[in-house]
Order: sequence, then structure tokens, then C-alpha cells
Amino acid sequence: MPSFSYASTIRSVSENHVLNLKVTHNLVHGSPSKIVRKIRQRPPKEVDVFWFSDVVVVLTGSVDGREASPSDIMRSGLLSRVRKQLKANAEQVGLNNISSPYVDGEDGRTKSAQL
Repeated sequence: MPSFSYASTIRSVSENHVLNLKVTHNLVHGSPSKIVRKIRQRPPKEVDVFWFSDVVVVLTGSVDGREASPSDIMRSGLLSRVRKQLKANAEQVGLNNISSPYVDGEDGRTKSAQL
């Protein structure tokens, strides 16, 4: 069955920081296909979307134009504020549990799993 991917980005700028939040939705009907078609617009409102698996937030960043390492991200105050906001708003966005941040052994990126 077809698989689709849709992404959107929200950007927030302050005097000292820039935060880009990129959200990618992977939509699958039936079994996932090997080819994932990227769509440029939101799916129609009539399409019901259900969570098939846990939501995983991948956290990346940069400082002075250079990519921040996972250990830098794990120590950052911004990470703790993002986690605090996720926990505070978990019910409103349909999350039951916010895991502690971790570095994924497979791809080396900082992540937090949401159940």
C-alpha cells in the first residue's frame, strides 16, 4: 500500500536563539511500501490519522553555524526547557509519557520517545 511523508517547519527567533521545529509525518495505509512519496501539502482534513507507533522526537542543533554534538545537546538548557514544555502540554497533544532524552546507538542522534 502507499506510504507518504509530509513535513512542516516552525521557526522562532529571539535576540540570542533561533529554534526550528521540523515535524515529519509518515503516513502509511496498510503495510509500508518501499517507496515513500513526499507530499508538499497537508493531507485533506477528511483523512483520519492514527498513531501506529510511538512518537520519537529527534533533537539536533547548531551553535555559531556548526552542528552541536549529541553530548552538547544533552547538556543544553534548551533541551530541558523543551522537555518541560512537552510534559506540561502532553495531554493537549495526545502524549501519555515523555521519556528522558537519550542518544540513539544506531544513528548517534539525541532523541526522546513519546508514548
